[in-house]
Amino acid sequence: MAQPRTGHMNEVLDIFSYLKSHEKSKILFDPMPQTWNVTQFVKYDWTELYRNTKEAIPPNAPPPRGMEVQMNIFVNADHAGNKITQRSHTGILIYLNSAPIQW
Repeated sequence: MAQPRTGHMNEVLDIFSYLKSHEKSKILFDPMPQTWNVTQFVKYDWTELYRNTKEAIPPNAPPPRGMEVQMNIFVNADHAGNKITQRSHTGILIYLNSAPIQW
C-alpha cells in the first residue's frame, strides 16, 4: 500500500467495475475510533527482543493535520493446521478506525 504498482491500479479498476454493476450498493466507512476489550488479548513482553527500538520518523515529515486515525491489526496463524494437506493458515485483519480495509 505504500508504493502502489500497476497491479494495485488493476484492483482499483476491478472495484469500480463491481460498483458500476451494483449501482445501489454502497461502501461504508465508519470514521469513529473503535474500542476493543483489551482484557481478551494475551499480553506479551517483547522488550527482550526489541530493546532499543524507536519508531523511525523522518526529520522532514510534515506536521499532522486533522483528526488522528486509529489503525488496528490482528494476525493469527497456525502451523500445518489443515489436516489433509498440512498447510499452514494465516489470517489478518486491518482496521482504520472502525472500517476493515484489509482481510
